[in-house]
Amino acid sequence: MKEFKEQVFYNLASSQLINFNYDDSIINYCKSIEYDPNDEYAYLNRGNAKFKIMDNLGSLEDYNKSIKINKKSYITFNNRGVIKFKLSQYKAALKDFEKSLKLIMKSALDAAKPEGKFRNLPQKPKGKLIVKEYPTAAAHAGHFRHLLQELDIKKDFQPDIIFVDYLNICASHRIRPGSGANSYTLVKSIAEELRGLAVEYDVPIMSATQTTRSGFGSTDIGLEDTSESFGLPATADMMFALITSDELEELDQLVVKQLKNRYNDPTIFKRFVIGVDRSRMKLYDCEQEAQEELIDSADDYDDSIPVADRGRDRYSDFKI
Repeated sequence: MKEFKEQVFYNLASSQLINFNYDDSIINYCKSIEYDPNDEYAYLNRGNAKFKIMDNLGSLEDYNKSIKINKKSYITFNNRGVIKFKLSQYKAALKDFEKSLKLIMKSALDAAKPEGKFRNLPQKPKGKLIVKEYPTAAAHAGHFRHLLQELDIKKDFQPDIIFVDYLNICASHRIRPGSGANSYTLVKSIAEELRGLAVEYDVPIMSATQTTRSGFGSTDIGLEDTSESFGLPATADMMFALITSDELEELDQLVVKQLKNRYNDPTIFKRFVIGVDRSRMKLYDCEQEAQEELIDSADDYDDSIPVADRGRDRYSDFKI
């Protein structure tokens, strides 16, 4: 639990640092360090955040602590050299720059060795997660488009996937607040605008919605159980439902049911079970035995055969 809390505060602080929220980033890096005082990256990034708010002495102190933990980080030596240069400590800055250069050269030589290419793989994740928060029902596809353009221009960042949390509480670019539009029209308009944004940027957009009252306690959710607007499933390219029950909660499992799929036959693996670790908010694969009691998985499939090739033997007797 201690490591989990440290990682939560570290990830939150890193997201805030990326989004220029330096003061809150420093606060959360401090909380992360409380749980793990030997995390060199937390000191390094907290020093970077302090550098951004012109706290040069605080930044220098954090870089010193990071180097004390890891004396082979050329990034930290380089950053400390910049701070010392700004503090007019020119000779000390030069030494840090020289040390950083030597470490870079050594790292390049190690990477050239066959075993060196994979030596540093099990480190912190290299991907980027950018979180942007808007007031409820205030942001629409136009705001999201502007954010994507800004990230592309300022940070050279193009997302691989976008999560919108969640579609029903977004605003519509075409329907103004107070226009008197009903929920069917409003939600359908939001869904169409987000789908258009996904096509424009060639990136998948995932979101969520809720069920109606009848679907809330159902163990067999269908498209008709979509809340507020049936225009949402009419617009979406793929929809699936997450179903739970008392028995599944005891097993730490969820049932996934395909409701709509424009990319493949939705009857193939229409239902399947996944595991859920609620304390860590993580999903994981279940053993094959967990799938055997599902009604919609009567057919046996060979896992070695690609999904696109399964079922072709059904029509092997057809002649053209």
